[in-house]
Amino acid sequence: MKRILILISGLLLIAACKTVPVYDVHNEPVNNVSGQSDLTLEQVEKVIVGAAIKRGWKPRIVSPGLVEARLDLRQHTAIINIAFTSSSYSINYVDSQNLHYDDGKIHRNYNNWITNLSRDIQLGLWEQTSR
Repeated sequence: MKRILILISGLLLIAACKTVPVYDVHNEPVNNVSGQSDLTLEQVEKVIVGAAIKRGWKPRIVSPGLVEARLDLRQHTAIINIAFTSSSYSINYVDSQNLHYDDGKIHRNYNNWITNLSRDIQLGLWEQTSR
């Protein structure tokens, strides 16, 4: 019985540390309901920074059209670049600590963080364009 518990614990640990391909967001459109972009670069930047802060990221404006964001969660750190124009945005992996990054693969939680951030950016952009 003790061996079975140890085996199950080991399998759960391995499953928890499974890595997956890094999820990057490429040229996600910044569109309103009619499929057009009415926002300025500054408005898109404001939405991106706000969504990042909402999700616990620490954004830093590097230049017009580029935000670097850092997430420190417990012992994990992720750094991303969010490049954007008034018509699209992209989220790309830059660096991480304790997320088992190796050859384009990373801890699966990273992808969840990026998915949630992108979803919040989309919601914020939609709210801006529907005003």
